[in-house]
Amino acid sequence: MNDVIGLTNALTDIIVKVTPEELDKIGLKKGFWNLKREINREAFEELVKNKDKKLCQAGSPGNVVFNLAKLGFKTGLIGTLSNDKIGERYISKLLEYEIEPYIEIAPGESGACYILISDDGERTSVANIGVGDKFGFNVRSIEKYRIFHTSGYELVTNPQRTWEIINDMKSKGTKISFDLADPKVIRNLRKGIEKVIEKTDILFMTEEEAKELRGNPQRALDEEGEKRITILKKGKRGSTIRWKNERYDFGIYETKVVNTCGAGDAFASGFISKYLENCRLDTCIQYGSKIASIICAREESHL
Repeated sequence: MNDVIGLTNALTDIIVKVTPEELDKIGLKKGFWNLKREINREAFEELVKNKDKKLCQAGSPGNVVFNLAKLGFKTGLIGTLSNDKIGERYISKLLEYEIEPYIEIAPGESGACYILISDDGERTSVANIGVGDKFGFNVRSIEKYRIFHTSGYELVTNPQRTWEIINDMKSKGTKISFDLADPKVIRNLRKGIEKVIEKTDILFMTEEEAKELRGNPQRALDEEGEKRITILKKGKRGSTIRWKNERYDFGIYETKVVNTCGAGDAFASGFISKYLENCRLDTCIQYGSKIASIICAREESHL
């Protein structure tokens, strides 16, 4: 049986270094995700046009899959790209990592996400989804995987199709792994998020997301941890996992922070890798923290 398949907005990260003053100038809140269509595009284009840029094939669930492939697991990725240079490079990267590409090619522009990196390594994202939200691949033809992983970002861009794919995967007996992604996602799509959580076997959330979900992080951890494996990511203070009567806390591996983009995805991939090896849950969160520390020390958002 195959190991992990992801559904992603197949975005290529365009990594750019910025100052807090530059973010303030265009009205972006540091550390959060934004759609390009929702900001002052003219001011944004002016900001990035003369900046040095580095490209990395990504998308939040895409990062998880890239990491797991690099760690030796048999993976697949569902997404939509255009027949342009960005799309071609993305597919080439999937083949390089030996990831099975369940990719629909659609007319238009492949998705891209500007990752604006502040001096402290914090990332602010500005996404242009392009055709990345189509998800038109016939997933019923896909053979069984042990775990399916996606995030709240996909629920934002195409809620109906994301829900259909989750249901298809669940009907195959595949376990569902879901990352809440961003507090704004929960705030804007609460009904859809709640529906997906009910199908979820492994839930990843930050303290900010947990607060938005259930009022406070401890309540979210306790309520969700009774029903499914629930991981609370606490940044520099480490992480906590709850699953029924089991609860474990773990700190962080010290590292020189270059870029926090992909750290949460790295944590998820490290956790899932040990979960697939039937390790104890405390071992799973420790390894999640280890992979996250490796990614924080890199400019790229995955291994």
